Amino acid sequence: MAGETGLGTVLIQQMHFPNIVVCFYKHSDTDLIRSLLGRNGYRVAYSCMSGAKALEACYKLGDGIVVCGYRLSDMLCTELFDDLPEEFDMLMLSSPGAREGLMPRQRLFIMDLPVKFSAFAGELEMIESVREQRRMLRRRQRQPGKQSRTREENEYINAAKRLLMERRSFSEQQAHRYLQQAAMGSGSSLPEAAQKLILTYGYEGI
Repeated sequence: MAGETGLGTVLIQQMHFPNIVVCFYKHSDTDLIRSLLGRNGYRVAYSCMSGAKALEACYKLGDGIVVCGYRLSDMLCTELFDDLPEEFDMLMLSSPGAREGLMPRQRLFIMDLPVKFSAFAGELEMIESVREQRRMLRRRQRQPGKQSRTREENEYINAAKRLLMERRSFSEQQAHRYLQQAAMGSGSSLPEAAQKLILTYGYEGI
């Protein structure tokens, strides 16, 4: 894997990041990914080669992301995924022909090898953004009488996405991800982050 990943060392600015468990069939692959993550500021809480040990670590840690290959020393990644705690997501790295038709699903993300570290890090940040939105949704659902977004709030969000698509040539998905990260970074809601962006640009496309 060390010769085929194409992973480079790119220093990046990260949001608060969760526990990462690294698990690959080959010891050299596990060491490579753990080293790259560690050198770039990510906290690898545990690394191993077997799904059983990864699963044990996940239940002790309680929350985080598993980074692994398709085949582990004792099971496939799908078997590990099925037994993961609900608070864990998985990012599986493999060449397209090595994963036997496995497709992404909720909490299971897939990246093709080889991959540059910048893209790998971006995917990890996207996953954590999705996880944070999921946590926020659960918190809202636990709050009695909590209402869904108002029409005005949705208009602010849609306008902010149009602004980003026009001014920065973002796709709608990229614009939405940008707003999510801005909201998390400022500790505000998505509509509040959208409104702040609109005011900053003096945008009138509402």
